[in-house]
Amino acid sequence: MQGDLQYRRMGGVGHMLCLAMAGLLSGCAASPHLGGPARDGRYDSFFPQQDVAGVIDRVAPSVQMVTAIAFYKVYAIPEADARTRSALSPALLARYEAGAQFVNTVNVGAATMLSLRPREALLLTCAHVVLFPDTIVSFHPSSPGGSTPLLSSVALRVRSSVSVAVLPEGGEVSVVASDEETDIALVGKHFDASVGPGVCACAYPFGMADELDWGTFVYVLGYPRGQLMLTHGLVSLERRPAREGFFIDAGMGRGFSGGPVLALRDGVPNVEWVGMARMMPGETSFVLAPGLEDGAVQYDPTTPYRGEAYVHRQTELHYGMARAISAESILDFLERHRDTVEGAGYAPIPLRRHRDAAPPE
Repeated sequence: MQGDLQYRRMGGVGHMLCLAMAGLLSGCAASPHLGGPARDGRYDSFFPQQDVAGVIDRVAPSVQMVTAIAFYKVYAIPEADARTRSALSPALLARYEAGAQFVNTVNVGAATMLSLRPREALLLTCAHVVLFPDTIVSFHPSSPGGSTPLLSSVALRVRSSVSVAVLPEGGEVSVVASDEETDIALVGKHFDASVGPGVCACAYPFGMADELDWGTFVYVLGYPRGQLMLTHGLVSLERRPAREGFFIDAGMGRGFSGGPVLALRDGVPNVEWVGMARMMPGETSFVLAPGLEDGAVQYDPTTPYRGEAYVHRQTELHYGMARAISAESILDFLERHRDTVEGAGYAPIPLRRHRDAAPPE
């Protein structure tokens, strides 16, 4: 009897211990798990705890390199015969025809495939990657360090082209719509041949930059030195709505302009397209260099250089700081140019937003 009572008391204590342990376990289950915060419907601000290779594999085939080249005819005007810009005319330039030279400038960036159909493709990129000015003028310098209103040279664009190598029939595309103020452009191509394997339209929907926060973790794809690269960074907001643009501290360089900016909402595979890489801030200066061809000749730094010197424009980029165009600005651009797209013979672009589409499986 006494042993039985003692057993029942021990059983009661054990039962209470089990209840206490259950309470602790349930408390742990209610708090965020070790892998990251609980799902809250917001963009993630922590390094992903899951493998993202699968979702990047779905994005990478839609991000292509875009190359733009422009050819200019440059007329040099001697200072003794210089005129103001108001006097610029074909007759004036004809006087310097004999000394005119041809030069070219090349831009390389990224473009994201918005739509890919059997006989057409439409891609999104930055306007500054694919657009060139018709005329570039420079002025004679004044002393000290200023410039006069007198023209020193005039460069007229002879022709230009934009190409996406992965597309058939040479890959040359046309600028379908553009907006230099927002720095957004849409390029496209009609073709008869089929696109090669491994190319597709972007699989993920547009998100909302206005829902980004300080420290939101993002991925960016681009083509530095012609190689598709992936980088990541954190969002910094400005003193204005993020729909007007935001900054990223990603390790980007030339060739990332036009690349998609992607964010995770409650982890993998919930990827959203929240913006487009635009540019890195930088400081421009002009330097004297011994020749026009980079690396053509090796110069001895201990020997005075006595040949011709040329003025080169040099930009020192602020690496680790990049500006992005918001998804809202992109969507507004596409809505405004819907008629332009259809008028150019393209099918309407399917605009998928995160609230309208489930993530790809």
